[in-house]
Amino acid sequence: MSCINEISIEALVAFAGAGVALVIYSTSTASPTVRKWRGIIALPSPIAYALWHRMQRALHLHLTKHGIQFDGSMERAGQYMVAPNKTSDFYLHHIIEGVGLDVSGAGVVKALAELEAADALVEMAAKEARRRATERKSQRVGTGSYAGLIEAYNALNPVSDGFAKHGFDSRNGVDWHHPQLQTSGSYSWRDFGDYWVCASASSRDHGIGTVSANGFGYGDAFDLFVHFEHGGNVDAAIKAAAQIVTVTDPETGEILSWHEWTQKIWIADQNKDPFFEATDSDEYPNRAEPEFDAPPPPYPGPMADLVAVILATSRRKQPALALCSALAAMAAACPGSFYLPAGGRLNLYIMGVVDTGMGKEHPRTAAENAADTAGALVIGAPSSGEGLEDNLPETAEVGMLVAVDEVAHLLGNLNDPNAAPYHRTLSANLLRLFSAGAGGYRGRVKAGMTGKHYAHPSVTLLGFATPQKLGISVGLSSVTDGLLGRMLVLFGDDAATPQRPGAEFWMPEALSAAAQLIRVQRNVWTQINYDPQADARLERALQEFELGARDPTEAALRRRSYEKADRIAGVLAVWDAPASPVVRLAHVEWAIGLVNASNAAMWRFLNKHMHEGTVQANAAKVLEWCQRILSKEVLPDRGLESEAISAGAVPRSLVLKRSKLSAKELVDAVQQLSAQGDVEAAIFKPSEGRECAVLRVL
Repeated sequence: MSCINEISIEALVAFAGAGVALVIYSTSTASPTVRKWRGIIALPSPIAYALWHRMQRALHLHLTKHGIQFDGSMERAGQYMVAPNKTSDFYLHHIIEGVGLDVSGAGVVKALAELEAADALVEMAAKEARRRATERKSQRVGTGSYAGLIEAYNALNPVSDGFAKHGFDSRNGVDWHHPQLQTSGSYSWRDFGDYWVCASASSRDHGIGTVSANGFGYGDAFDLFVHFEHGGNVDAAIKAAAQIVTVTDPETGEILSWHEWTQKIWIADQNKDPFFEATDSDEYPNRAEPEFDAPPPPYPGPMADLVAVILATSRRKQPALALCSALAAMAAACPGSFYLPAGGRLNLYIMGVVDTGMGKEHPRTAAENAADTAGALVIGAPSSGEGLEDNLPETAEVGMLVAVDEVAHLLGNLNDPNAAPYHRTLSANLLRLFSAGAGGYRGRVKAGMTGKHYAHPSVTLLGFATPQKLGISVGLSSVTDGLLGRMLVLFGDDAATPQRPGAEFWMPEALSAAAQLIRVQRNVWTQINYDPQADARLERALQEFELGARDPTEAALRRRSYEKADRIAGVLAVWDAPASPVVRLAHVEWAIGLVNASNAAMWRFLNKHMHEGTVQANAAKVLEWCQRILSKEVLPDRGLESEAISAGAVPRSLVLKRSKLSAKELVDAVQQLSAQGDVEAAIFKPSEGRECAVLRVL
């Protein structure tokens, strides 16, 4: 037995049971350095194909768990197996005499149970994949949505073609294996037609597709396209797919690329204006402009794994909010003992914005768990500045995460003369702590005591807000000398569809392993260095961030951009190599991309929702003009307007002309009045002739 392969024999005996007849012998291509074996387990009598196939798959799974690679073609009933054939001097065999295999034996039953459990996990992942495929199919081709484009791409490119194109091999046309992605010989990638599921860690480890709630990877042909042809860059893949996928225009019969067709639809949409008459259309704001820029994909490694788990276990998938939470947890894990060459620390202030009920709580809880795993002190929203101060770690070896569910009010408290004193103190202390890590934070002086000195505190803030509360709370002062200018801000998806998570949140192994290394290193003062390429890129970024601002608001946002990017790159470097962190070009580029996305998103939001009293003042003006028009103090210019007024409605066109507001100012003012319940927007339909947009005073 020692001259054969003891592991192989032990594995076969464990499956078949002691006393069962079996034989193992070397193949004709085996050699002393390349060991290959064939094994035969005797059956007492013929069995049904379905049972045989399940047992064969169970045996192969059993062998895999013993570290033995197997020939997947043996799962085909028609596959022949060559009897002992000596074609070289190397030949070994081992025979165990006994009875036929008992299909109800303990080893077989255990292997079948393990197979059933593995198949159940695959089915859980397949269920998620089916749901995603169904959601994409529900999008009409031509809506211009990415889901519709991806579904159209998948319709043209079967999963099996994608597997074959990108180096996979198959044993049966259903189960696939990739020699570069996998260390084992298992055929763990299964083709389900519209989608695939990977029953090993290879898709998850290489960032291909989506991670299911049970940790398996799944995806479709487009996910293969993203990884193998575009290096994981989803935006680049979407742009390429938009040129590949073609659509037949139902009106003209013209064959257009997806890009050409959606552009045609977009142009047509711009000519539709449900609110204003034609004379006002030139002033109406560009409704097609997105409200926020998408952040870069999660940085590979612990961040990507954590984001994937958050999304898999969320009731609503919010990639931007998951990214906020992952980055906040990683920053909080880096205490003041890690420092940049200029002395700065790695703490960040991060805010996710999404409508109420759209999935803010789960990402925040996940961030708290991840930060705690890495040794950070985690607290909720302090009730006062004094409460925050009393919770500060007294050593630079511990970072801190302040997780706040509703953070919008903190942004306005600092400059609000009507805010409670303890609220203003809280905002002021957070403002000081943002930069205090470079030196120290001196606490308040209590009666009979000297104030504490906290050396190199590293306090990270993670907060969430709704766009409505944020719009009311923030103003330009929040950007120029308040907390908002120091924050990274990402906007969630207000239309995210609900899902049923298949598992509760778990900590990714890669994150736990890296967190343990950080905990070990935090007792050592560790400087973060830059490699030459990263150093040169940051030098250019220092100048680039200050250029191209479109107005004073964006200029104010840009002033702290370099500091944020520098800290983000440092966080990534620490998590990549805690003992000797070096900022590399990839870290810097990712950090710059995130900061640019945050600046663009916040600038657009502020330009649309800025509340420095202007919107409220305009709302009061609009309401006054509505009342004056209805009281006949102001006469209409046209017959249609007169008819609308007689019906108790105020023509928007008349308000626009008399108030001398811009179209955008009128839109914001009407939104404010609608929110207050003072007016409602409507369409007036006369007995004949054209309709007009009106306001009804409530």
